[in-house]
Amino acid sequence: MGTVMASKKLKAIAVRGRQALQLADARTMRALNRWLASNFKDRTGLWHYGTGAGMQGGGLSANLATRNFRDGGFPPVEKISAGTVCETWGVGMDGCFACPIRCKKVIKIDQPWPVDPI
Repeated sequence: MGTVMASKKLKAIAVRGRQALQLADARTMRALNRWLASNFKDRTGLWHYGTGAGMQGGGLSANLATRNFRDGGFPPVEKISAGTVCETWGVGMDGCFACPIRCKKVIKIDQPWPVDPI
């Protein structure tokens, strides 16, 4: 979606309003919200490695956005996958305010990162 917006030279979307949104069935929505908050760890793996957990699958299916979407795969994807990052340098997980998934990796690197020449 971001690529489509960029191709149309769309720079921003602004929304203004003062009214609260009205839900058709607020009671069911609250119940669903509570159920999701208490069951997401049993139903998803996102909390363990974050949204990058699907990188290897994306590479195998040629659906990994690489080189500004010119390529669909990245052969050394295993070296930068979420699992490798967590197991090699990870010291914890963090997340956005009020988000139960906590998919942001907290890492620590003790030495300068080696950079490959271009």
